[in-house]
Amino acid sequence: MNAAEAPHAGRRDRPARPEEAIIEPGPLLNDPAQADAWADVLVRHGLLHAAVRTPAGPWLVQATQHSPVHLLEDAGLLGLTAAIQQHRRTRITR
Repeated sequence: MNAAEAPHAGRRDRPARPEEAIIEPGPLLNDPAQADAWADVLVRHGLLHAAVRTPAGPWLVQATQHSPVHLLEDAGLLGLTAAIQQHRRTRITR
C-alpha cells in the first residue's frame, strides 16, 4: 500500500483528548511563574475545570467537574498546556 492509498497518510497518531498527550519536559517547562500564569488562563477560559497549586509545589488539575484529579509538577502543567494548544490548533485548521 502506498502513501496515497493509506487512509491516514501523513498523519501522526494523536491522542483523542489533550490530557492523554505526553509532552517531554524541557528546560523552559520548569518555570513556576509560567505554570501559574497558564493555570490561570486555562481555568479562566474554561479549558480546565480547576488547577490549584498545593503548598508543596505540585498542581492538582481537573479537566472537567466529574473527571479525576491529577497531580502535576510545573513541567506537567506546562506540557498539558502545550498539548491543549496543539489540540485546539489542529481542530481549528481542519
